[in-house]
Amino acid sequence: HGHDLRSAPLEQRRALLSLGNTNEGGAQLVIDKTEWERFNAHTIPDAAAYLAERLNFSAQELVFTPASAAAGAPTHSLAFSIINNSAYSFWSAKFTALYIDGDQVVGVKQIVVPQFRAGEVRAQEIKSLAPQLNVTRVDLIPEVDPFSATTFMAPGQ
Repeated sequence: HGHDLRSAPLEQRRALLSLGNTNEGGAQLVIDKTEWERFNAHTIPDAAAYLAERLNFSAQELVFTPASAAAGAPTHSLAFSIINNSAYSFWSAKFTALYIDGDQVVGVKQIVVPQFRAGEVRAQEIKSLAPQLNVTRVDLIPEVDPFSATTFMAPGQ
């Protein structure tokens, strides 16, 4: 039996970060105000499929090179490619990249890819001084607004 995506909950992952926080007493998340926006079901009858078609990115070809003073590499190097697997081009595609070792998040980086065209592959190389870093996978969380017309480039641009 097929799965009807129209009844599936809409899910978009977001990273909740507190970088450089030295508060050792714990953290508390407080949501003061929420504003909901409705989209037109006649324009977007299947919101889950709409999101899946537009937010289709992947990180591939990961190469992690640990720092080695003996080899003349004072920093760790993380190289990978971000691939726009969608049929849509973006004026500016912003991502939160989660660096994963096994099943643990070991690092986070905001990445912006300007004028990211459909089917395009963009190489990334990031240096890090983090002690004892090891990265086995990169997960990308898109931070673009797929419901805004200004997000997307027109065909041929």
